[in-house]
Amino acid sequence: MEKIEQDGFIDVKNGAGSVIYRVTKEALMDRRNTDMHEACLAIKKNCGVFTIHGSADEEGANHCYTSHLTELASAVVNFMKATLQQGKDTA
Repeated sequence: MEKIEQDGFIDVKNGAGSVIYRVTKEALMDRRNTDMHEACLAIKKNCGVFTIHGSADEEGANHCYTSHLTELASAVVNFMKATLQQGKDTA
C-alpha cells in the first residue's frame, strides 16, 4: 500500500520482470470498495457464473495457472459446453 500511495500505481510483473499490467490507486480502491454481496445479487438468475479460485496450496500453482493451463482450459470448456447445451435445451 505504501508504494501505491506514493506513486499512485503499482506495476505487476511476470517472472522475467516484465510489466504485464498496471494497477492504479483509483482502480484498487474501486475494487476494495465493491460490495460483492450486492454485485452477486445483481447477476440475473439465468446467467451462468463460473468462478475459479484456490481452496488449498497446489504445487506449482500461481495466479496465472501457468502449471495448470490444461486443467483450467478443460474446466472452462466443459462449463461453456454445458451452458450452451442448456441454452439449446431451453430454447
